Amino acid sequence: MARLLDDALSEYLEVDSAAITALPFSVSCWFNTDIATANETLFWIGDKDATNTYSVLVADGAAVGDPISAFSRDATTTSGARATSAFSTNTWQHAAGVWTSTTSRAAYLSGGNKGTDTTSVTEPPEDRMSIGRHGDSTPSTYWSGSIAELGVWDVALTDGEIAILGLGFSPLFVRPTSLVLYVPIIGRSSPEIDRVGALNFTLTGTTNSAHPRIIYPSSSQMRRFTTAVAEAAAAQGAWKSLLGVGL
Repeated sequence: MARLLDDALSEYLEVDSAAITALPFSVSCWFNTDIATANETLFWIGDKDATNTYSVLVADGAAVGDPISAFSRDATTTSGARATSAFSTNTWQHAAGVWTSTTSRAAYLSGGNKGTDTTSVTEPPEDRMSIGRHGDSTPSTYWSGSIAELGVWDVALTDGEIAILGLGFSPLFVRPTSLVLYVPIIGRSSPEIDRVGALNFTLTGTTNSAHPRIIYPSSSQMRRFTTAVAEAAAAQGAWKSLLGVGL
């Protein structure tokens, strides 16, 4: 089961922590909305005590063409990439954003339809992640519909990797050692738990809804995934120790 959010009731998921604190990073999720005329937030990360420092993945129904958009904003500039095709209402679709650098971001719909932006925007400080709303000091743009299978990576995923996610493969299949946040949002726990970093997303409202069809790893694949992550962490620790870098 996914989570159904009602914008009229200001429902959302949130945690006062950041899985990533620097560029690059990538975001992927599935969504089902009943509105195509408003700006709705899928995933927001930024400064909870300010109104103008964040990065956000949105269903930009208020814009011409109803794109999925990946925006960044600092004290002086707001700019974003817009996917080249319109999202639809009342059906599950895939959205993704890739923030490669302060002058490179991209937005995707359904694993493709890539739009890009090269405006210079300074990456903001980050101390909150929100699903279903802008989580800044004046929260806004609440989601109306369902969101599921949210993943965040601390790398810039390739077009091919975004395409795999758009086919319905779990984030666990794609660059698993760089996956820093994975919230399936399956409606079985409160709070919703990040399966990678164990962050707890507090629920405000929400009810359960039907989940999109997702291809998950088998138990043997999961064992290989956890082994790979452990080996990568151990290798990183060994190098830091060898180089005399603080762990």
